[in-house]
Amino acid sequence: MTEKKIFSRRDFLKAAAAASTLVPLSTIVPFARASQPEQASTELVIWYWADYNREIISASPDNPEARWWGWIFDHFEEANPNVKLKVEAHGWDKALHDGLMAAIAGGNAPDVTHGEAFVQEFAALGAFDAVNINPEDFPSGAIAGAMREDVVYGVPAMTSSFALEINQTVLEQSGGDANFSPETWIELVWDSAAVFKAGGEGENWFGFMAPGPGSTYRSALRVAPWINRAGASMGDGKQATLNDARAIPAYELMRSLFKTSDMGAALSDDDEILGSVVWNNRAAYQISASWDAWYAHRHNANTKFVPLPAYNGEGATTANSVVGNIVFSPLKTSANAGLAVKLVEFLAEAETQWQIAKIRGFFLPALKSVLADSDVTRQKPYEGFEANLQVIVDTLLNEQTYPVPPFAKNATSIWENWNNVYGQILFTDEPVSALLDKLQADTEHLLTR
Repeated sequence: MTEKKIFSRRDFLKAAAAASTLVPLSTIVPFARASQPEQASTELVIWYWADYNREIISASPDNPEARWWGWIFDHFEEANPNVKLKVEAHGWDKALHDGLMAAIAGGNAPDVTHGEAFVQEFAALGAFDAVNINPEDFPSGAIAGAMREDVVYGVPAMTSSFALEINQTVLEQSGGDANFSPETWIELVWDSAAVFKAGGEGENWFGFMAPGPGSTYRSALRVAPWINRAGASMGDGKQATLNDARAIPAYELMRSLFKTSDMGAALSDDDEILGSVVWNNRAAYQISASWDAWYAHRHNANTKFVPLPAYNGEGATTANSVVGNIVFSPLKTSANAGLAVKLVEFLAEAETQWQIAKIRGFFLPALKSVLADSDVTRQKPYEGFEANLQVIVDTLLNEQTYPVPPFAKNATSIWENWNNVYGQILFTDEPVSALLDKLQADTEHLLTR
């Protein structure tokens, strides 16, 4: 006897809700297939720092970033025929953050956004959707910037870490060994001071190009690796540890190195202005990321990358930071939420990650399996500075790395306060511990307000 199956009202409602097109019951023809209208294209809007569409991409054959987006457009749209991508310029950092906040509040947020320190804050607000990727596939710092409470809310499409960049010409002009590489903080401080003195204390060249206070968390990104080297951190996003006593030597290191810097260039928010002091034989040392290797090559600079020197004190680690860790996140409020998640997960695929090395350049891929391939730094966009870039790759693969703290609340105000305190550290003799205690108290207030 055949069991009679009953199609309940609940089952019918569930089936109807899942249907992409609701058809009136009066139009249903038994045992016949109803004709379906041609499905309209779905536009996925991505917020980025520049505009990219098919016309811009076609008109920019010499722009690696445009060609990278062209590859994304071609391959994602081919796999999803009824989807069209649109990349809109919405700035970076504070402008992007504030615009995204306003768009979410106004109900007109994009489908996908990018950022470097946004995940904690927007995930805490319930604005970002989770993505299904394995965190173990990415370097620790790269993926940490995309997570909140063990849930992944984005994909680092590209990343970098830091190395010490040394201008060998300046070392030689200062009467030193062009092949010298300081292995400890003490050696770095001593040699920066010696180079500074040999260069007429800035009349001819400087010692170490330390970043000064800025308008964003840019300088914090370049101070964080030294803090990590000393066994401390600025926090994990949910809570701040800005007055960790172990961080004090790192700030004192910056205070010492800053005295040998070109203070005018140090106050610029432009990476190329800061770095060009080293690349134009006007300073011996700076902390550098993957794009600095690219800039140095363009300047024909005689520089080499080496691992960051080690802290001499108790609690020293080999930890470092990630920078240029560009995370793409899907918006939960998107009318195309499923497709938005799909696009972000597409950015985590190995073939997609390879295109950073093969087409985009400037940054590095963020997927460990791609970074570990010996051919990754041999790609054409990295031609001429492969060895320097390999130092960054080795750091990402072998060192514990951390993102700049993606604070979950009032991040912009926190970094404004940090820059104010950092400026006091560099330009005064106030005790670092007292300045950091005040910063910590202000930050805790902002995180709980």
